Amino acid sequence: MSYRLPHRVKDGYGMKPYFMDELAEKGVKLVVSVDCGTRDVETVERAHEL
Repeated sequence: MSYRLPHRVKDGYGMKPYFMDELAEKGVKLVVSVDCGTRDVETVERAHEL
């Protein structure tokens, strides 16, 4: 099990595609997100690629 909490100053708002890369490196196969905006299409596409 792993988790990723974004840092508001360093990461900004929303899920970033590189979050998926970081989680994939840890072997994560399932991502559960809350309070995610509708503009995070690139992040979802990256997750599908991985």
